[in-house]
Amino acid sequence: MSAFISAKSSRSDTKQAARELLDAVGSKVAFALVYADEKHDLSVVESTLKSAWGSAAVLGSSTSGEITAEGAHEGSIVVLAAVGEGFHAGTALARGVMSDPEGAARDLARQLESKKGPGKHQLIIVHTVGFTVQVSGFEHRAFPVLRQAFPNAIIVGGSAGDGLKFLTSNVLGDGRTSNDAIAAMIVSTDRPIASSLEHGYRTTGSKVKVTASKGATVTHFDGKKAVQRYADLLGSTEKELTKGISVLKMGSFLPKKFTAFGQSLGMTPKKMLDELPFYQHTLRNPFGSPTAEGTPPIIIPKLIHDDGSIEFFTPMPVGTELEFMKRDEQAYVTATERAIGNAIEKLGAPAEACLLVECAGRKMVLDKRLPETFANIRAKAPKALAGFYSHGEQGEAPGVGLRCNNYSVVALAFG
Repeated sequence: MSAFISAKSSRSDTKQAARELLDAVGSKVAFALVYADEKHDLSVVESTLKSAWGSAAVLGSSTSGEITAEGAHEGSIVVLAAVGEGFHAGTALARGVMSDPEGAARDLARQLESKKGPGKHQLIIVHTVGFTVQVSGFEHRAFPVLRQAFPNAIIVGGSAGDGLKFLTSNVLGDGRTSNDAIAAMIVSTDRPIASSLEHGYRTTGSKVKVTASKGATVTHFDGKKAVQRYADLLGSTEKELTKGISVLKMGSFLPKKFTAFGQSLGMTPKKMLDELPFYQHTLRNPFGSPTAEGTPPIIIPKLIHDDGSIEFFTPMPVGTELEFMKRDEQAYVTATERAIGNAIEKLGAPAEACLLVECAGRKMVLDKRLPETFANIRAKAPKALAGFYSHGEQGEAPGVGLRCNNYSVVALAFG
């Protein structure tokens, strides 16, 4: 018998959906990962499941779509549960991650340290609330703190979603839910564990160097105004690149209720993704962090300011070198398959379960091609597979280390 079970419920009533998951999984659970459409109340899901699972560790988040081995889903709840022996797991939750990500991460690390158990391998699965139209970048600041606290642990994660609205999301950990927190599960085990990160972008051979910046905002690349240098690389113009970008700037200071109202009138993130030149260019040609050990992880421009500077999600000190990347359409489609296959290959043993965290932006870009991403994984992936579409994917990038990624796929395989 497998040590893992995955299950899905499409019921609209949260309690009924949770009970359907209980029927599928059973009551003997060591730990469970739960991902629910944002319409479901995570606290109701947790209380219903824990009524049967008792002291089992449960970690979860809201989503922008749910994942099973059969493909992508919406409106459902999925679970990946460890039902075998050989696991010691505990969860933690720290609030205030949006305003003080480093402080929240330190608090989370202290809680997790007290819940470590025996085992050759230490795994930490982390879920922060996802970035919103108003607040972003905090996840990037939290994960270096966790890596410093747990230098030898495998750390993977995903930022919670909210059905592609980018307004608010929720995480679940330590029996609590929050829309401003970072939650995590620490798993100690002798079973082999491996992770993999993929995205589907390739290097072009062109590089730029930050020659003037302030924090996460680059004013000049290679001595040239940042937006002009980026436009040169794109074969475009500053005017074309910034067309309609005022819509994005408005979202950063408008209250949530006004942003939500605008979305109800059709100004959705998907529409902006399809129509704004800025998004079209950054989706096709983002930057990457150079590494000699593999394909660079993706670095996405966040915004272009009126002075021609480009703001990123992470600090960009002077001297930082960036690769100019290009989306490989076929590699973009097969990134899910490769992430799972690479994680399983690293195990050196048959996989019993797989956790998949995939970017919600990839979901929007792939659109009608989304089913293709799952076409070949059934032959590689174990039956017990679950995950979700996220607002950020946290995993190890070869040669760069642990980081929060975008437009990527993170796979975690259990042996």
